[in-house]
Amino acid sequence: MAEKHDAGARALNVAIVGGGLGCKAIMDMIFAERLHELRMKLIGVACTNPKAVGYRYAQEKGIYTTRDYRDLYKLKDLNMIIELTGRDEVANEIFLTKPDYVRLMGNVAARLFWDVFKIEEERIAERKQTAKALREREARSRLIVQTMPSGLFTVDLNRKITSWNKGAEEITGLKVEEVVGKDCLEALDCDECKTGCALFDVRVDKPIYGKECVIHVEGRYIILSKNADVLIDSEGNIIGGLESFIDITKRRLAEEELQEGFRRMQVAYDQSIIYAKQLNEEMKERKQAEKALQERKEELKAQARNLEEVNTALKVLLKHREEDKIELEEKVLSNVKELVLPYVEALKNTRLDVKQIAYTSIVESNLNSIVSPFLQRLSSRHLGLTPKEIQVAGLIKEGKITKEIAELLNVSPRAVEFHRENIRAKLGLKNKKANLRSHLLSLL
Repeated sequence: MAEKHDAGARALNVAIVGGGLGCKAIMDMIFAERLHELRMKLIGVACTNPKAVGYRYAQEKGIYTTRDYRDLYKLKDLNMIIELTGRDEVANEIFLTKPDYVRLMGNVAARLFWDVFKIEEERIAERKQTAKALREREARSRLIVQTMPSGLFTVDLNRKITSWNKGAEEITGLKVEEVVGKDCLEALDCDECKTGCALFDVRVDKPIYGKECVIHVEGRYIILSKNADVLIDSEGNIIGGLESFIDITKRRLAEEELQEGFRRMQVAYDQSIIYAKQLNEEMKERKQAEKALQERKEELKAQARNLEEVNTALKVLLKHREEDKIELEEKVLSNVKELVLPYVEALKNTRLDVKQIAYTSIVESNLNSIVSPFLQRLSSRHLGLTPKEIQVAGLIKEGKITKEIAELLNVSPRAVEFHRENIRAKLGLKNKKANLRSHLLSLL
């Protein structure tokens, strides 16, 4: 019945990623029909190194080969991909990009699978050496598992930890005797596992790759990136689960620091943009202020020029006004001296009674008071002085006495006294005690 079932069973189309020695070994097993129970058929091999022994072996056997594992997805009726590179990032990438109907067997599972079938093969060949061979294979498997840099452990269907490798000890600090036999949720204080166990969320056809979680060990936390798959016995029954993990705490912290650095750079950049805009606005305002100031300067210059012109015009007007004033004062003085005072003097020489003489004196005094301010501001040439009287007045101003003046002008002292009396009369100092020289000095 078994043979009839096997004959009617559909072949499992398999492709291999990684063309090294492991690839060649599995190919040998398939070609030698050592895995005839599984009816595996190799339909493709992918490897980035075209000189790899498995890659070249596949070419010799006429198997489809490619350097890009994504090309395997195009193969007709592909059922499974066996990943033999041993690189988590490759396994994760295949898991994320492969078609949903294609199952992925990771490097660890493939190696265990290979060892199991090697053990079984040596049992179809030498039953007597079964126990010894099994121990050797198991020892080698344990050695491989124990020397892996990644942490790895297995659990049974009750979630009890059944194995714990050195990598797991180094990453978590938990010894094998501390965890084996314990519930994995109890042994590993995992935030994510409290809401759901990753191992038992795994479907047979869809393992977990690159899932992150945080565990707490002795007051510290560790960020893990883990892969998980189920363990299946020779009859296809799930007998437990396998989980491998690596410590990505430093990498994640570095990424967070990098993100924080980027954030700070972005903040600094945003602030610089704001500052640049503010500076640009200030520069615009400053330019506008400078322009307004320059325009104001031009306006002030124009106003200054206008003020100069106005000042010049005012000076001219003031000069004309002063000249007009002087001319008016001269006319008033001349009219009083020529048209009024002679008649007053003539009136005084007529027969007047006492009251008339008093009135005449008052009129003469008031007229002298009226013209007195004019006399103080006018030069001697406007006082009706003769040329000789002007000469005598000039020498008097210089402090010359009558005798000195007579000698300088070559006239008699009596003539000088005559001119002095005329000058006092014309200056309104007649019969007054005022000093003639002081009065002349006050005029100009």
